Amino acid sequence: MTLALGIDPGTATTGYGLVRIEPDGSMVAVSYGVILTPKEATASARLVILYDGLRFLISEYQPEIAAV
Repeated sequence: MTLALGIDPGTATTGYGLVRIEPDGSMVAVSYGVILTPKEATASARLVILYDGLRFLISEYQPEIAAV
């Protein structure tokens, strides 16, 4: 089984979804959500928040593949 991370990028809201790809090709949702950044934050601060959020997801779930 393969775990895949999908990322829908944005600086205010970045969506993500993790799916497990079964041997028969079917997919099972594992987790999904958004990483939100404050609208008053600077662009560089937003990028740090997004980086930290994605880094946490990768560390927590350890996906084998990712797509943007």
